[in-house]
Amino acid sequence: MAYFAVSWTFSSLLAVFHSKESWAAMELSRKMVVKNWFMIFLFVFVVGIIVGAGVLFLGIGIVFTLPLGIYSLYAAFEDIFGLPNMKKT
Repeated sequence: MAYFAVSWTFSSLLAVFHSKESWAAMELSRKMVVKNWFMIFLFVFVVGIIVGAGVLFLGIGIVFTLPLGIYSLYAAFEDIFGLPNMKKT
C-alpha cells in the first residue's frame, strides 16, 4: 500500500500542470517515481514528520508547516517533471 501512495505522490500535480487524465497522470507518476522510489519515500516521510510535528504543537504549528510541506512537494515535482511552457497572453 505504501508503494502506491509514494508512487502516485505527484499524480494530482501532473493532472493540473500537464493536463493529464487521471489514469495517465498516475501511470506517469509511478514510472518516474519508481526510478528513485526509496529517496522519494524518505522525502515524503520527512515532510510528513515535519507537518505532523506542527499539528502536535497546539495545532498552531500547522499554519506554518503545512504550507512548507506543500511547497516542498511542489518543488520536488517541478524538479522531477518540470513545468510546461506557459504562453503569455
